[in-house]
Amino acid sequence: MDRLKGVSVGIPTYNGWRRILDLLENLRQRTGPGVPYEIVVCDDSGNRDHRARVRTACERYGAKYIEHERNSGVAASWNSLVRANTREVSVLLNDDVLVAPDWLDYLHYAITE
Repeated sequence: MDRLKGVSVGIPTYNGWRRILDLLENLRQRTGPGVPYEIVVCDDSGNRDHRARVRTACERYGAKYIEHERNSGVAASWNSLVRANTREVSVLLNDDVLVAPDWLDYLHYAITE
């Protein structure tokens, strides 16, 4: 499969919908327009209420949402996120991090140059 230019930012979460909100807002504020990117969130909670909250957050921020019907562990989430990637580079972030300004420009340069 031909991949699109740019980066797929994958974020696994387990009962972290509030952290997802914070991270998605942080990504919106600190990711510049220089590198095309997509955001994919994988909910591994297996909890219906949690999945609904994460799905709503993803819709609000334009992130792709995938879910596991039951908790399968973070490694299964990583695998799902990499399989969902449509870009030339995959980056995995925990749901409890915040990024620096223009973080993706620097990361993409370091990986591709």
